[in-house]
Amino acid sequence: MGNPGQPHSGPSRTRSPSRDNQTPGSTHNNYLIGPKYIADSKPTNHLKWGVDKSDHAAIFVDINYDLDKGHGMFRPNLAFLDSPELRQSFEAELSLQLLSTPDNWDPHSKLEFAKVLIRTKVSEFSLKFKKSNDDRHNNIMEELTRIKNL
Repeated sequence: MGNPGQPHSGPSRTRSPSRDNQTPGSTHNNYLIGPKYIADSKPTNHLKWGVDKSDHAAIFVDINYDLDKGHGMFRPNLAFLDSPELRQSFEAELSLQLLSTPDNWDPHSKLEFAKVLIRTKVSEFSLKFKKSNDDRHNNIMEELTRIKNL
């Protein structure tokens, strides 16, 4: 498991704390194999007999954990398409790079390349548009501040 005192991020085995739901005379391997954060969450288990018209018991394991959520899915701002200059530049760059694909690529590879290229270019032009709007907004705010200070 590594050196003592050092964190271990690999799989961890934890002994299940709940053994009182077992049938007398039965043997169970009450180990849950998984990442360390599962062992740290102190999982519990319980048996339920007669699940799904069977003579076997179902073992339910309750694992409580928090998942860190990221920023979510990328949602492009297509407002840059309203700007004629950015729209023409976007179309030109996109078509130029799409034409650069080799002819020997199969259609699936071309489609995947096109999807990645479109996502990349949309995010690039969205950022350009946002920056130009932010610059324009800052210039207007500076002018208003100057007028106010007069």
